[in-house]
Amino acid sequence: MTDRYEVSAPAGLPISLETVKLFLKIDISDTSRDDELTLLVADAADMVERYTNRLLSPRTVLGKFDSYGAGDCAMPYPYLWLRRAPIFDDAVTDLQFISNAGSTAILPADYRLKPFDEQGRLYLIRGISNLTPDQFEPYPLRVTFTAGYPDEAAIPPALKQGLLELVAFFDNNRGDCGGCGEAGGGCNALGIPQSIQAKLALFRILRVFA
Repeated sequence: MTDRYEVSAPAGLPISLETVKLFLKIDISDTSRDDELTLLVADAADMVERYTNRLLSPRTVLGKFDSYGAGDCAMPYPYLWLRRAPIFDDAVTDLQFISNAGSTAILPADYRLKPFDEQGRLYLIRGISNLTPDQFEPYPLRVTFTAGYPDEAAIPPALKQGLLELVAFFDNNRGDCGGCGEAGGGCNALGIPQSIQAKLALFRILRVFA
């Protein structure tokens, strides 16, 4: 199974500027740095998402698949592995099969979403066995779904703390990693200090290849 994903841009920041200001000990009423802090939070959030393979805010995702996996004893149906996290119940909004006859919508009654390790397996109960994939379409299965934490309160506290610490690190180190004071290791390729990596590693999902 080969898959590709198109993820929508975040609608806003995963955490509020008020939360950031409290962490950085900045007066909440001081708006002089709001634009700067917005950029720092957006940059830090992007790095945390890339490192953990988790979306910190809700996004619309279009997953494209060239085939489906075989079922197992528990669920003997073919499935698609939706490798964007976290995924919650009712995340799937549309499922299309591109066949020789055109695009065919697979109805919700014909599939089941089973969250698995905060990703999801979409089991195809029925509705595709009589369809032949379009030979000129490399990804005939298209799934539109929602992934990501729905709001700031849903982000696990330790993950949120790691994000805030990374924002503080960026605020104190303007583009340089050498002065971060991380004994014997410094930062990783993304520019994340080891102490923050250790916190974020608890939430890292490694089975995301696309």
